[in-house]
Amino acid sequence: MVDTKIKRTIKTLEGKIEVGFGSGGVGFFKHKIDMESPSNTEAIDTNRITQSQKSLADLPLPTTVHLDSCKFTVPADAIVELSPSATTSHPIIDDETDEVIGSCRKVKRNHLAFGVKSVVVHPGADEVVIELSAKVLRERYFELITHNTIEQALDYLNESNGIILNKTFILEHGQLLRVDATSDLYVSCYPPDYILALQLSLISPRYQVENYYSDESVIFTSRAKTNRSRLSIYRKYPELHKRKNQKLRHYLDPKRYWHMIRVEQNLKSFKLIKNAFGVKDRFISEVLKSDRNPNHVLFLKIMPTVLPISEEYYSIKRSHREMIKREGMKQVIERFDHDFPKIREFVSRFYPGKRSNPSRIFSEYKDLLNEQHANNLLEFGLYSLVDEIERRLKHAWDEPAN
Repeated sequence: MVDTKIKRTIKTLEGKIEVGFGSGGVGFFKHKIDMESPSNTEAIDTNRITQSQKSLADLPLPTTVHLDSCKFTVPADAIVELSPSATTSHPIIDDETDEVIGSCRKVKRNHLAFGVKSVVVHPGADEVVIELSAKVLRERYFELITHNTIEQALDYLNESNGIILNKTFILEHGQLLRVDATSDLYVSCYPPDYILALQLSLISPRYQVENYYSDESVIFTSRAKTNRSRLSIYRKYPELHKRKNQKLRHYLDPKRYWHMIRVEQNLKSFKLIKNAFGVKDRFISEVLKSDRNPNHVLFLKIMPTVLPISEEYYSIKRSHREMIKREGMKQVIERFDHDFPKIREFVSRFYPGKRSNPSRIFSEYKDLLNEQHANNLLEFGLYSLVDEIERRLKHAWDEPAN
């Protein structure tokens, strides 16, 4: 039985997807190629990319730590030259009292080099806060910020008008405040199928899904109250065509990345950075030398292993009472749209008191949810796509063979 998530997705993607029941296998969904598809490249099959494009999936994968957006701080001693005319004064407001507690100087936006989001000088704190993205690398954008490209990124940073910073000083003393750990995956089949497969997959109850109605991205966020982890998985090709990337398109050809899916983890605190990269401090140089692969680790936490259901499972003889119980549980699952936290809350109402322990009932619901989702993934030929994402993500930061 197709659950309501699949029904909603098919309805949402109506006009883009025709469902051909009975065809099965990877590429089960027959897509109508719309205007976004590259027009002057080889023809793209509605179920698969062409063999020549598929060979691009064998391109060398990224190695070591790869970062896109970075926000970091360095002592004011890093400033070699600062022109007063290149900056404007801004008040610093206390978040709790809304009172002005000081002032800072921001480098004017039209003075910043391409890819640099902001440069803020805090005289009182004797520091400079810099935010930039891998776009600063221009034609090398997809190499992202690594231990191999960080110096060139800082060279381009110094092309900003009115401010010059000591590159060596930044490398030695720069500390990260926020980063996006990024993995670019070259997939072998039609990219939207992977997004759909992830949207329909059973995830850990510790996480929730955002952007469900989009066929271009899926975002998983932790349900934790503090230090919430966030993993974004999206198609890079449509994102490259957004207005904000107009200048970036001067340096690269978006059609080359039609088959790319980006996995990005937003690390917005020192604790998240420390746990993700296994570092004691948040120095830029130390993080870039880390041997951790945080995106793969988080992916495994979000996506529990889903095993295909064997034929032997269906041959098990069940009593009439067991059959009625299972059908009743299916109704509860349907009612709460396969949302386990809501199911758990509902079931707990029937077990009041400290002595009540419905953990066995919760386990039965989890098993049934796993069974239903595994069957859905197998029925729609999507299980192998999730598996491919996991395998490629696992090796995305591997060092190349010598």
